[in-house]
Amino acid sequence: MSNTKKVINLILWLVVPFIMLPLLIYKKKGYKTGNNKTEKVAEGIILITIGIISFLIWICIIGILTIASDESQAIEAKPIEVIITAIPTAKPTENPKTAYDKWVDKSFSIWDGSCYALVDLLKEHLNDADSFEHVKTTYITNDDLDTMTITMSYRAKNGFGAKILKYCIATASKSKNEIRIIEND
Repeated sequence: MSNTKKVINLILWLVVPFIMLPLLIYKKKGYKTGNNKTEKVAEGIILITIGIISFLIWICIIGILTIASDESQAIEAKPIEVIITAIPTAKPTENPKTAYDKWVDKSFSIWDGSCYALVDLLKEHLNDADSFEHVKTTYITNDDLDTMTITMSYRAKNGFGAKILKYCIATASKSKNEIRIIEND
């Protein structure tokens, strides 16, 4: 069935009951038109209500019939052939600066600015790893866009149990995926 015929069929199914059903009910019940304005308003409200209810019922019926006809067509439909083209496995070349910036963003905490890998490495060598308290971290990007120099100040307990302020300088390499402590004061 063409789209035009479907639209005309749908309009007929929706409009005819909407107009005819209230009139049939009104005439069958034998309502008499009164001269009083309130009676005429009440009759109009009744007609409109019956029309709206019949319209909604027909919408539901048409919707159910439409869904049922679509499902029957879906069962009869032939499978569509899919042609898969070769998808390149290599990622497109990324700008080295962009790749470096992404690596830097992943290396540092958004919350306090500490370098995740450096904090973990330092905690391994502290007397009391739970006493570690980050103070400040800065980094300098090296010209090769592969390494950076990180400076971090932190507090931790010394051998006597007193919290002291310490400094650490480290280098991190993106290509080697490593971090090395150069100086730990």
